[in-house]
Amino acid sequence: MKVLHLIGGELNDGAAKGAYLLHQGLLNYGIESRILTNSRETFNDSTVESIAQSNNQKIIKEIRSKLDYFPIMFYKKRKKIIFSTALFGYDFTNHPLYKWADIINLHWINGGFINLRSISKVRKPIIWTMRDMWPMTGGCHYSLDCRNYEKGCGYCEQLCSKSK
Repeated sequence: MKVLHLIGGELNDGAAKGAYLLHQGLLNYGIESRILTNSRETFNDSTVESIAQSNNQKIIKEIRSKLDYFPIMFYKKRKKIIFSTALFGYDFTNHPLYKWADIINLHWINGGFINLRSISKVRKPIIWTMRDMWPMTGGCHYSLDCRNYEKGCGYCEQLCSKSK
């Protein structure tokens, strides 16, 4: 079994730490496991590959991150909390590690790392390890007291939106 973990953000931060530990645990049990990330840090681990190693790739990473946040800027009264669109990002289905893998394990994939449309192209089993609420809400990472995502978002409290 070959598992590919997709992990956005820096591997030495937050949710990515847990994802990296899971990866190491799988390796310890003899399971072939690899990480594809946009982290600058790879811990010199040959089982970790970053799409942000060269200067050009680092610039592209920053552009994707800014583009991912851009639509949210139109909500002038929004709360200052993390909200992701996943409209802009990397299409991992063209990467050799995607072709190598039997199973895709999504972790925290935001911040311009993964383009949501690329997930619909996956023709392999997906495990989504939910590191926050974003996979359920499609925008906010923590819903706080809002439960609109259960029936259909609109009139978003976090964006202070007045429309559906």
